[in-house]
Amino acid sequence: MTTLKHFPPLESDPELFTELLHRLGVDTNLKFIDILSLDIDPDVPRPALALIFICPYDLPRKSDEEVLERVAKSPFDPRVFWVPQSIREACGLHAILHSVYNSAARKHILPNTPLSRLLERASTLTSSPEIARILEEDSEIEEAHCSIGRRGSTPVPDASVNAGGQYLAFVPREDKTTGKRVVYDIDGTRARRTDKELTPDQDALSEPVLELIREYVKDLGADGNLEFSLMALVEDNTIPE
Repeated sequence: MTTLKHFPPLESDPELFTELLHRLGVDTNLKFIDILSLDIDPDVPRPALALIFICPYDLPRKSDEEVLERVAKSPFDPRVFWVPQSIREACGLHAILHSVYNSAARKHILPNTPLSRLLERASTLTSSPEIARILEEDSEIEEAHCSIGRRGSTPVPDASVNAGGQYLAFVPREDKTTGKRVVYDIDGTRARRTDKELTPDQDALSEPVLELIREYVKDLGADGNLEFSLMALVEDNTIPE
């Protein structure tokens, strides 16, 4: 019987996300920041390359066999970089990967780093389960994630229970088949191409993307739970030129 790997969950702290981002191989010109309003804020650095939406996850815990079956059936879509999640509590890691690989942040990946090596290996594959497998086997990424995941302010939960959070990446991406810029809503279970189209000057904090976030928040409110947080991947304007 196969047992899934388990990582300590990455706390939704932009400083921890930024530290992992840089440790994995993105240059220090990019960082994650908290977004405190679902309205357009003129004081937030722009452009925003991607958003990560963190919300409660209250569904029953899947067995290892159910997770492996889902991963094995994962479709491959050449229009988007997607890694089906086969590592428990690696939602934050997947959100970082999907945000970086599918946005303009990709050009900030430094050579000879964990992210550049993973991308090189995955670029030859046309099978989502195979891409999940090479991430499982990547000891560099595992070491980086686990060392930072253990440093959050909340205790690391027992491996037998869900940490209770879901991380969704919202990424504007050009559809090369149509030439249109569309928004993808991605997590470890699917990469959903939404019906939101963006103009060339609209980024991840533009109104069409925020509308998608508001829809999720509305659903959370209907369930009686308005706990959520939002981070943006932006350029670090504090770095001297």
